[in-house]
Amino acid sequence: MPGRALLLAAALAAVLSAFAAAEHPSFSSPEGAAGEGAPVLSSAAVAFAPVLPDDRGAAAVPPEPRIHLAFFTSPQPSMHLPSLGALERLLRERTTGYALVRSDTLLCHHNSGTYHFRLPAGPAPMGPAAGADATLSTAAVAVYETSDDLVAVLGEDSALAGTLETFIRDPLTYDPPSERVLERRRAELQMATMEGGERLLTLQLEPEGRAGSSQWRSSAVLLAVLRHEGRERTVAFIAKSIRGEGRVAAAVAELRRRHGDGVLVFSRYGAYPPSDGPDAAGTPERLERMGVSAVVPAEPDLRRIDEIEAFHSARPKGLRFLAANLVYSTAPERGPLPASAAYEREGARICVIGLTRAQWADALPARAAKALRIIDPLAAARREVARVREGCDLVVALTNLTLAENAGLTALPGVDLVLADPRYESSLGVPDVAEAIDSERSPWDPPLYAARAGAATLSHLALAYRRLGDRRRALRVREDYRPLDETLTDAPGYPEFDLGAFGITTDTGAALLPSVRSLYPEALGLPELRKRDFWTLAATLAAADAGAEAALLPVFPVMTVTAGDFTEAMVASWLERPDRLVALELPGDALSELVAQVRAQEAREKSHDAAPPELLRAALGGVEGGRIHGEPVDAGSSYRVVVTELLLSRQEQYPALKKARRPEPLGPLRETVLAALRRAAAGSWGPERYRALLAGRPPREDALWRVNFRDVSANLSNTKVVRDEAFNRVSNSRIQGYDEFLLGAALKVDAERRDESYRWGNTLEAEYARSRLRPPNQPPVVNVTTNRLLMRTVGTRSLLSFPWHWLAESLGPSVGLQYDGELEKTPGLRRKQVYSLFPGVEMFGGSWMKSVSLGANLKRDLSRDSANNQYGLRGRALLSHPLGAGTLTGELWSNYFVRTREDSDQDLLFEGDLNVKLRIPVFRQTWVAPFIDFYFFGLKTLPLKGYSAMTGVSIGFSRLWKPQYERF
Repeated sequence: MPGRALLLAAALAAVLSAFAAAEHPSFSSPEGAAGEGAPVLSSAAVAFAPVLPDDRGAAAVPPEPRIHLAFFTSPQPSMHLPSLGALERLLRERTTGYALVRSDTLLCHHNSGTYHFRLPAGPAPMGPAAGADATLSTAAVAVYETSDDLVAVLGEDSALAGTLETFIRDPLTYDPPSERVLERRRAELQMATMEGGERLLTLQLEPEGRAGSSQWRSSAVLLAVLRHEGRERTVAFIAKSIRGEGRVAAAVAELRRRHGDGVLVFSRYGAYPPSDGPDAAGTPERLERMGVSAVVPAEPDLRRIDEIEAFHSARPKGLRFLAANLVYSTAPERGPLPASAAYEREGARICVIGLTRAQWADALPARAAKALRIIDPLAAARREVARVREGCDLVVALTNLTLAENAGLTALPGVDLVLADPRYESSLGVPDVAEAIDSERSPWDPPLYAARAGAATLSHLALAYRRLGDRRRALRVREDYRPLDETLTDAPGYPEFDLGAFGITTDTGAALLPSVRSLYPEALGLPELRKRDFWTLAATLAAADAGAEAALLPVFPVMTVTAGDFTEAMVASWLERPDRLVALELPGDALSELVAQVRAQEAREKSHDAAPPELLRAALGGVEGGRIHGEPVDAGSSYRVVVTELLLSRQEQYPALKKARRPEPLGPLRETVLAALRRAAAGSWGPERYRALLAGRPPREDALWRVNFRDVSANLSNTKVVRDEAFNRVSNSRIQGYDEFLLGAALKVDAERRDESYRWGNTLEAEYARSRLRPPNQPPVVNVTTNRLLMRTVGTRSLLSFPWHWLAESLGPSVGLQYDGELEKTPGLRRKQVYSLFPGVEMFGGSWMKSVSLGANLKRDLSRDSANNQYGLRGRALLSHPLGAGTLTGELWSNYFVRTREDSDQDLLFEGDLNVKLRIPVFRQTWVAPFIDFYFFGLKTLPLKGYSAMTGVSIGFSRLWKPQYERF
């Protein structure tokens, strides 16, 4: 009995296979086990052959499929050159001995059998033996064809051809490893020399009985000139194109000729092209004309959300953009686009739910970014399935989600079919025909089938559906495929493949960026230009153009279809997204937060971690290694930063931007970056300058002036002096003071000029105060107690780096000159005039200590009856560090003088001052600061010392001002 059952099953399988072949003559039906390795799911009986009669003796599934669905990845054309991996490996492995001399990416015209492209004047690629000096020459060449491209060795070099063939076939050539079908073809290369030395190359492939379209098309050819053992050889890598509106329309028309106009057709990756070309505006109308019923919006579509809403309003029964997880921020239960659409076919109601990728939220224009958000697709799908399941016979999830997100959908109850990126796709061409059957499904079973179609096919699903009662159904799904390759003749009336989207035109113009090989000289083979590096370079140029210290730009993909220099057309294609620059001021703590956030993104990318929480990644320009102008970002400073409108609309992802002040609109991002690159190209920049931009270093490091209004304040203080009468003749207002209540003002300003090697600091300090004095046993008197004018200039050369960065980062010799005097002459004493010279060393740039200097002190005091010279040592340290909501600042200085025979009771052996403040901001740069000031001193002639201590509160103003970058 089991044997008879097996024979019956085999016979039925043969009948089904014959039926399938007759029903789908043009679609792919490879030999072998159908659906082997496919992700087919079922809640009941699942098979890749017809189901046998059940216990009731009746077949559970009708034999004829009556509902037809079709879908494709995108209507937009694409092309790839994966065989370049073989060239990279050829150059990387030293045993081959090949070196890349140059490469060019050119426009190519072909009809799948004949390929024409032009070469600039130069050495003949076919070599002298082929007649390089002749007007016309012909040679047989080796051509290797894959499903994606053609590789032709132009010239006789069997060793090179054999090595490339081996590498192309080897799965380890690719990342990730994959097998590729490679076929060797016979071809003839004809070269005609034109006036001016230009050459027209024609590559003619022998047909070898192949059927294909004779339509002429455009594509790209990358010519790599290699040197081996003193000889040069040229290898041509010719890209094949897939998809395109005309090609999709031809495949859909072919499908409908067999199954009628009732076929439902969907696009999973939107409608619009990536760039805003002249044909972009009419894309939805053209898809509607070719018979597409619904699309799931992708990144280019979300950029045009307003156009899509207007299209829906104008054509309420036309093409639908479906996105269940695109919702309003204030009303997440609904969104601007339909969550699903329902269709009646053969008595069955089919509901299609659209789900778009959350990472594409960054494509929403600035005006829509705050109003809309993309929520978790699985949660949105559950909600929509619950809403439509009772009224629908079949529920289909149409998605462009990631593989991980689609994995969640394949277990979601209530969904029958998942049309998404496949978990399995054959690397050897079109997938096998697959089939799944469930003889008895309930409405809340998990999906029966997840599609297997790839990026280069139109997938056709034939559905046999039957109601069984008690809300049960029988369902059979069969998927086959039509390759969207060059064997199809594009339908008329649709845009041709625009290679300008890849920056490839007949006249690509001058180069704006050097080749990847020049930018990454340490890399082997043909590495790609890293997108983050390009946007860091663009940000650096944008900052320099706007006179800003830093710039933050969004990171988007860059398409590098070249191994040579990047032309303006190529670079312009990376800047197609409309966005405008904005200059603003950011406090240092906010900029530090942005630097840390971007560096964390970079670290995750290098470690290949999952996508970070920020959906829109950003690149920083003007910031090299976390530093601006070679210094750590100062939390207490203000910085001029350039961002884009798109980033400003993402403040929930970049909270530091909420602290921005004084926004100033600038020009378009695209024009600004292109103009800066043109100036760099005109200036004949070398690759090393571009490499510096990739790291965020400014294009030129001019000297930086920083003016720090360190203290503009009113002082309220209470002073207590403890001293001996022996200090009466010392000419110092602090020593001669009494207990007092003081009210005064102070101005302390530092002006610093810095470049890579030198630091020139200048200080002006002026303090004046009157106080109410309480002399011992005398009535109170009003007196001038603070009366000081100090001017100091110090120059330091940075020679060494310091290991303890909290203390300092740079160390070098310094020399300073100081004048210490008073604003008003003290009655009864000579006007204070002290000149000092400070040769020594200085450490600066620490995270806590801003400056620490040690050195000699050569002082000449003109305050005496006769001028006096003193010699000794001097030390000074400045402290600044955030503390809670405020900033802890401090200054410590001390002088020690050598004893001499000429010393008198007016001379101090040592003196010093420690001033510590906690500045608490109250409004903008205005602050209040409780402080402690402790001044200590000692005589030379007697072993006596004393101190003057002050406590109080200052109300002041402090701001670091950089004249090149910001207004005051």
